[in-house]
Amino acid sequence: MNKQIPKIAYIETQILCNPDTRGILAPAVRAVEKKYGLEDGSLGDGIFLQTRIITLLYSLILFPKEFWSLGKDNDIYRKINDVWSTDSVSIITDKSHWEDPIYKFIHHLRNSIAHVNFSFRDNEFEFWDQNKKNVEKYRAILSTASIQKFLEVVGSMFANFEKQNKA
Repeated sequence: MNKQIPKIAYIETQILCNPDTRGILAPAVRAVEKKYGLEDGSLGDGIFLQTRIITLLYSLILFPKEFWSLGKDNDIYRKINDVWSTDSVSIITDKSHWEDPIYKFIHHLRNSIAHVNFSFRDNEFEFWDQNKKNVEKYRAILSTASIQKFLEVVGSMFANFEKQNKA
């Protein structure tokens, strides 16, 4: 089951974020608002972009450590680069020793998620990685649309991983 969590998290997000699902959730969302004394409509459709992004970052990037412990020359990084690039990432600090942009991005992202070094502002996601002495090694900002695209690429790879390996 543990190896299935990244796949299940991605598929669950696809189900929840489907426009048809949002209407079906409305009665449950209104019931939660009522239960907790919240203003009617305050929870919107009950789908929150930030929590979906964090859930997927945890499930796709942090949780499957053995997957991301693959060597920097592993084919997975090339496959990601074939459909997503770091061109949409504004790198603020880069004192990293890794050269490959995708490998560097994923490993610093993974470290930042593990240490809760991230924030959301408006439509942006910012994360930073520090060494053991709290010296910043890497900081980047990207739009929530760009991080969603990245998670879509990685999530679909996890969702189809078994299928691809059987072929």
